[in-house]
Amino acid sequence: MTNKELDLMKRLMIVINNNVDGRCPICGDKLSATVSNLQPRWSDYFDNIVCYDCATNIAKNDVQIERINQ
Repeated sequence: MTNKELDLMKRLMIVINNNVDGRCPICGDKLSATVSNLQPRWSDYFDNIVCYDCATNIAKNDVQIERINQ
């Protein structure tokens, strides 16, 4: 791991630790370090820390968000 990657990981952990309920802000699932699709990831699309599933399935989430807003 490079120094840059380590710094990014530290920043990510600070953001995760500030999320007191530990839930994905998009789907509401509990973030997990051991369940692969619930691991926290940065999403440029959502400009936030979200679960891996939400970060990688943007098109699906667009449909869900559209339905909620209707």
